Amino acid sequence: MKVSEKYRAKALDCEQRGRDATDYDIKCAWEEVAIEWHCLSNRAAQGSGLDYELVFASRSRAPPVAA
Repeated sequence: MKVSEKYRAKALDCEQRGRDATDYDIKCAWEEVAIEWHCLSNRAAQGSGLDYELVFASRSRAPPVAA
């Protein structure tokens, strides 16, 4: 998954949260956050080496917890 795709997914999630919100101020806040994610996505997709492929490493087991 590329950075721009990840940012766009975050924008779509924020848009959905805005649609689901019942409070007008919360709805507006989510819409503003979505706009910012869309801007970041577009900027990454336009080049300058920012739209690199994200690689997720899988762990075979959970990391140890300090006692």
